[in-house]
Amino acid sequence: MALFASPLVSYRRPHVLGFILYFIVGLVDGAIVPFFPLWAQQSAAIPVEFIGLLFGCYAGGELLAAPFIGGIADRVGRRPVLIISATGVGAGFIALFFAHGVFAAAAVLIVIGLFESVLHPTIYTIVADATPAAEHRRQFSIMRVCSGAGAIAGPLLGTGLVQEGLGYVFLAGGSVMVAGGLMLAVCLSETRSLAADAEDEADEEEGLSALLPAFRDRRLAVLLIWVLLLGVAGSWVEAVMPLYASNQMGMSAASIARLNEAVCPPLAVIYHPQRRLGADYCLCFAIGTSTRRHAGDGGLPLFAVPDDDRPADPDGGE
Repeated sequence: MALFASPLVSYRRPHVLGFILYFIVGLVDGAIVPFFPLWAQQSAAIPVEFIGLLFGCYAGGELLAAPFIGGIADRVGRRPVLIISATGVGAGFIALFFAHGVFAAAAVLIVIGLFESVLHPTIYTIVADATPAAEHRRQFSIMRVCSGAGAIAGPLLGTGLVQEGLGYVFLAGGSVMVAGGLMLAVCLSETRSLAADAEDEADEEEGLSALLPAFRDRRLAVLLIWVLLLGVAGSWVEAVMPLYASNQMGMSAASIARLNEAVCPPLAVIYHPQRRLGADYCLCFAIGTSTRRHAGDGGLPLFAVPDDDRPADPDGGE
């Protein structure tokens, strides 16, 4: 436990470490997600009909863990939770490089989902702990900009790696996440207020019952349902678009990565000005841009030009 006691170098602006980690998360997602379906089909010998199930295993791990351990950072501290979750996600992606077959990949993805269920909320919590309440909107918008910047750099990184092999994106992405965990171990101080410990323990409510108050407010419940539907539609695009572009349009992995790069720059630019808008406008704007992103992911292949080195039709058809 000495690793979690105190950092070697106490960095005085822990929220900046949160920005860096959020950039790393966007970088890793951008490097892995466009190539995951292609890796599953071409390298891991996973039938196409099970690729969507693998995405579900990843999300299922988050869903199973979030209601029960989502508030663990309030009990044991932000520092150990963030170090373990970031390192665990990275180690899981490295393990995925060695996975072969549906069951092995599904098991690894569930474990990754368990670790990631607390990663994003704890990053937000660190930023909230380290900055004044009046600055939260601005700081959170900066986080989204960092994530968008990572999502731009990720496909660029992945494009170079897939030239050697589709699985190398997992090795590189996992290594970067582990490096992020080591950065936190060296630099991140605990941000949880000791004075708030007693209050946190008194108000703590874990399990599925913690979700019930959200559904007592009809407007919030409707919003959550829309977010759920948007996530379902977005997961379809992530699972199907790379396979469609590769199998039906003959596009290379590098070209598929460029499709993802084309969507990210506008989102990285427009997130930052959201702090100037009211809360309602920010919410509608964020949902709208997320919808446009998924629509763009699905529509870009319609306008893409197949690669010149696409294999010729053996039957000579047109």
